[in-house]
Amino acid sequence: AIAVKPITSNSSSTSATTSFPLRTTASHILEAANQVCTVDTTALNTYYPVDKQSKDVSLKMCFLGSYSYAFLVDGLRVPKDKVLTIQKEVGQSEIEWALGAAYKEAVDLLKRTNLRPT
Repeated sequence: AIAVKPITSNSSSTSATTSFPLRTTASHILEAANQVCTVDTTALNTYYPVDKQSKDVSLKMCFLGSYSYAFLVDGLRVPKDKVLTIQKEVGQSEIEWALGAAYKEAVDLLKRTNLRPT
């Protein structure tokens, strides 16, 4: 199975599903994206997604992994080997794509105003 390598496991489960929070690196995300990008779509749909999402999610896996790496490393300048914690929820609220949009807007604001975190 293709999966993003966790730095540490939060459970002893050997399930194909990812447990959250996931601790990984941008390099591991890119490695998983490179693996999934080489798999035939029919074969990919045989195994993914592993949850109840529709099969069209599988078609986006190559793009999403590659984009995630580029956004983190090239866009936000996160070091590729920095350990990241990926979560599905904050408190009782699920994290959605809007969080990524908020990050992009924050980065654009910093660029426009020359503000830099210290």
